[in-house]
Formats: sequence, structure tokens, C-alpha cells
Amino acid sequence: MNKEQTTRAAKTTCRINKHDRQRGFTLIELSLAILFIAFILVFLATTLLNIMAIYNKGIWISQINQASRQLNTDLADQARFAGGMTYLRNNNRICVGGISYLWNVDGEAVQNRFNDNSDLNLVRIVDPGGTYCKNPLPSPPRSDPNVSILLVHSDSGAAVLRFDVTENNRSNLIGFDIVISTTGSNRAQLNGGVWQCFEGGAVNQYCAFTEMNFYVFRRSR
Repeated sequence: MNKEQTTRAAKTTCRINKHDRQRGFTLIELSLAILFIAFILVFLATTLLNIMAIYNKGIWISQINQASRQLNTDLADQARFAGGMTYLRNNNRICVGGISYLWNVDGEAVQNRFNDNSDLNLVRIVDPGGTYCKNPLPSPPRSDPNVSILLVHSDSGAAVLRFDVTENNRSNLIGFDIVISTTGSNRAQLNGGVWQCFEGGAVNQYCAFTEMNFYVFRRSR
């Protein structure tokens, strides 16, 4: 190999090595790329968690509002004109005006279940004969069209915290004291006799509850 050929081969080798170096990634470039991808993944995961939290909050508040409206309408209207009302305090059942309610109080022993032995939270039943209050044993079926599930049973959904009824036969007044709240870490707490939303001493933005205290004058008995 002459001198000219040797020089030409050396230049070709130089160009190939230079091209190979330009085609690869340095360790710093690779580290920055990995950090950028990790940042994107963390951002997407955080956004997804926030969206799910807002979605769950909307479901809980919707259930609380729906149950409150239904309770207020039924108990106020039916108790006012109903000829009689049966309230089973120890069994968490009330039957008035052809409507029966069965519920469980959050944090207390389960009193009512569906007929498949699954827990229930709060159900409304079209029950003209008041069957569910004549005997505390009957359990409603889930598939019955007369059964409306107002609060879905869940460890972190919405539930009844209080459901109390008082009757004054002399004045024909019926008093209702009902509290429905989100549960789990979002459960409302009693603070000085007042229901409030707290989490570690601070107001919890995902806590929601409704408290109904009202009296109904029974016009007929």
C-alpha cells in the first residue's frame, strides 16, 4: 500500500468513527430523556388521580342530594296525611303512607340486608301494606322494581349517620333528624354537637353532608 492509499484509508476511518459518535446518545442525554419521560408519567398519573377524585366526589354528592330530596318529599308529604306510621327504631325501618325505608347507620351494627345477604345503605320501597314494618325480618330483593337504592353500599361512598324520629301524640307533631354524609376519610364528624367536615383539623374539600331537622304536623290519624 503506497502513501496515498494509506492517507485515504485513514481519512475514511476518521469519517466513519466521527459518524458513529454522532449517531449515538451520550450518558447525559440519555439521563435527561429518562427524566423527561418520568416527569410526563408523574404528571399524567397526578392528573388522572385528581380527575377520579372529582368524579367520585360528584357521585357522592349526587347520591346525598337525591336521597335527601326523596326523604324530605316522602316523609313530609306522607306523614302529614298518612293514617298511621310505624317506626322500628332498633331495626332501622320506617313505614308511612305506603312507602317503607330501610337503612343502616354508618359505624353501627348492620340491621338490614338484601335477600341475597348483601349489605344495603338506604333503600326506598313502595310498600302499600307496610309489610317491612309489620315484621322486621323480611329483606328486600335487589331486582324488585318497587325497590329504589338511594345510597349504594360502599366503604368510601355516602351513608346514613343518623336517622331518628320522634312523635308527639298530643300535638300530632312528628320530628325527623336525619344526617347523610360521605364516609371513610371524608366522613363528617360531630364537633360540639354540630356536624362538620374535618381532616386533620382542616376543612376537607371532599367531605359533604346534609342534615335534615324538620317537623311535620299530622293532619289525620
